[in-house]
Amino acid sequence: MSPVWVAMGLSFQTVKKWLHDRGEPSCSGGWRGQVNCVGLRAGAKPRPPPLNIVRFTGDWELWIEFFADAVVDTATQAVDTAQRLMQLTSEDGTRINKLGRVAGSVHQVHRTLLERPIASSNWLQEKTQLSPATINTCLKQLEGISIVSELTGRKRNRLYSYYRYIDVMNQGTEPPS
Repeated sequence: MSPVWVAMGLSFQTVKKWLHDRGEPSCSGGWRGQVNCVGLRAGAKPRPPPLNIVRFTGDWELWIEFFADAVVDTATQAVDTAQRLMQLTSEDGTRINKLGRVAGSVHQVHRTLLERPIASSNWLQEKTQLSPATINTCLKQLEGISIVSELTGRKRNRLYSYYRYIDVMNQGTEPPS
């Protein structure tokens, strides 16, 4: 790994993901973090990868600017995702409030699903200390208001998914088209 990456706290995988997100195909790296990218985004000007510039010209400023852009893009995406998750959680909490008497237990299960958005009723029971009957009632209520969905289709050992939460987490991870 390059000493610059270590100093900046960045790994090759972070850079590779950032390049991939920007539409830079065919990125690979060697054991010393040497990045070789072949191909360009549509309309992009041909340019060598910044690490090659550093190797051939010693232009560290360009390399650091490249990483600063990556850090800013990644941080912006993380803040945006966190804000969307908070909004989703708040909206779902408002919907749960309308359930009436069972809302307290349903909120407890909902908060636990934020910790693990795909979970079994057994795991939810262990984490919340609610009875199996209460957990199943809560999950049925959450299914009824389209917050969770059952994944397995079985009667036993079912898994439930907080699918909209997972969708928000997956946004921005799709490969470029």
